[in-house]
Amino acid sequence: MQPLNAKTGAVVATFAICVACANAVAQFTTDPNTPDVLAAGTNDQVQSKVVNIPTGGFYMSWYDNSTGGYDPWVQRYDANGIGLWPNKGVRVLDTNFSSTEDYGLTSDAAGNAVIVTRSDIGGLKIIAQAVSPSGVLLWGANGVTLSASSAVNAPKAGRAGDGSAVAGWTE
Repeated sequence: MQPLNAKTGAVVATFAICVACANAVAQFTTDPNTPDVLAAGTNDQVQSKVVNIPTGGFYMSWYDNSTGGYDPWVQRYDANGIGLWPNKGVRVLDTNFSSTEDYGLTSDAAGNAVIVTRSDIGGLKIIAQAVSPSGVLLWGANGVTLSASSAVNAPKAGRAGDGSAVAGWTE
């Protein structure tokens, strides 16, 4: 048997990937003429993010400017892509911003969504909010302030090895 050259190897690898993905499917609707609309407000809906839930399914978050300020929202989906919360999901926080900056979305071992974002309510700060699998804001209407420095930017979120949520940002 002769070794594969680069061109033949690329064709074989591409074919193998296609065969391996043949059973991979994602389904949000059975009718392409009636797509699932996540958010359809009067102004912008931007910066969507997706994170898996260790207990199954996923969360999708975004900023929505329908109320005159870019506020983070989140919706929970099951493994089949069916939205589990009414309306368009849960408004996570009133940030009072007229523009957006990147934010963090993760989930913890209990299946809660954790969003870390900037807020301008009462001064610039980084706020974290946890949303339970049933759509309840776990840390109150205003979340938990992580930093109230005058120059906070680029909040990020992640899941630690033990399943807890972690956050970071620049000051």
